[in-house]
Amino acid sequence: MKRLTRSSRERVIAGVCGGVAEFFGLDVYMTRLLWVLFAFMGGISIPLYLVLWWALPLDAAVVWESGGVIDVENPQEQARRRSLLGTALIVLGVFFLIDEFFPWFSLLKLWPLSIVAAGVFLIYQKH
Repeated sequence: MKRLTRSSRERVIAGVCGGVAEFFGLDVYMTRLLWVLFAFMGGISIPLYLVLWWALPLDAAVVWESGGVIDVENPQEQARRRSLLGTALIVLGVFFLIDEFFPWFSLLKLWPLSIVAAGVFLIYQKH
């Protein structure tokens, strides 16, 4: 029986879109494109991605990093993933709190900044 997992082969951030594409037999690039489009259309794709990142196990393959093989069930990888998810949820919660207590504050003005921050994070994560 096929299980929904995060993909270690088709991963950009956490392998969620790759895992969903593999599970349903879809093209991974179309899945990613739809995920991003739903995010910009006010959909639930970003919170859903975070929840799936946390909830879905990584598939049984191995991850290649820096020329070495790292076991995907490594507790350090799981702790890093939980830390990233926790940080993202805290930042999101702070933005919502600020938005609630300061009505003049607009989250829509921060989306470009968050996209830039995500890009910088992805670039420096590899180095």
